[in-house]
Amino acid sequence: MGDPADIVGSSDAGRTAAIPMEVEAVRSIRWNRSIALGCSACFVVLLAGSVLRTHGAPRLEPYEGLAAAIGTGEAYTALASGPGAVLWNPAGILGPPGIHTVLATSLGPGDESSFVGGATIGTEGIAVAWTTSSAGSPSRITGSVAGRALPGLQVGASLAFATGAADLGLSGDVGLRYASTTWRIAAAAFGLLSESSLRLCIGGSLHTLPGLTLALDLRLEESGSEIALGGEATIWILTVRWGVAIGITGGFNHLGIGIGFDFLGMPVDLGAGFLGADLDPLIAGSLTLRFPAWW
Repeated sequence: MGDPADIVGSSDAGRTAAIPMEVEAVRSIRWNRSIALGCSACFVVLLAGSVLRTHGAPRLEPYEGLAAAIGTGEAYTALASGPGAVLWNPAGILGPPGIHTVLATSLGPGDESSFVGGATIGTEGIAVAWTTSSAGSPSRITGSVAGRALPGLQVGASLAFATGAADLGLSGDVGLRYASTTWRIAAAAFGLLSESSLRLCIGGSLHTLPGLTLALDLRLEESGSEIALGGEATIWILTVRWGVAIGITGGFNHLGIGIGFDFLGMPVDLGAGFLGADLDPLIAGSLTLRFPAWW
């Protein structure tokens, strides 16, 4: 007969080998649930828009309220993350597991101000967000969901409701982002299945030197299309941003600069920009709170 210690050791080894299989099975179940929830959310957005056919929720200009977007000159479709990402790319709300909140504000030409506030809660495979944004009287309340459809590929959808505007209604937005270790490509569409003008954003980013990221955006809209080139670099404890946007048919649209840093563990972003040929000034700031997942 074998040594009892050997028998016990063999049994323990078998149980140890089975643990990774059980963990993998749980991950597979969570993956399938994430995909199902994401697809269901996209279906709800498209169905609501096709049935209601309203004038759609008024959109903020994409640079309003987001200091990081202002700092990169609007080259932000592939870089957008956190609750404020719904203004640029709904897929960007999926990030590290936990709860993330953001408060952002901007002051533009003629003392016009905007505000963005929201929160996300997410796991490794799926995240949901609730965001409110306003510029003057019209405001927009947005519910969003994003999931990981394939390794490296995130998809997201938003359903927005307008308040305080002449034309109240719903509007649907969708977005996707694919990321590798050194580059990202992304696309987003805003105002789907509503009578408001459709806006398409296509962007990419490239991580070149350590701490340096370059970004390029193409924005297509009935009111005018533009191309933006920007970037950000981490220098010691600061993230420095810069960017410029010009109209495809000519004309200067936006010049931006900005910085980001951590204050007591809370990410802070500051941005400044100049708009149009008159170089009208625009300033913005945002504060993010992050609570790691305990589930």
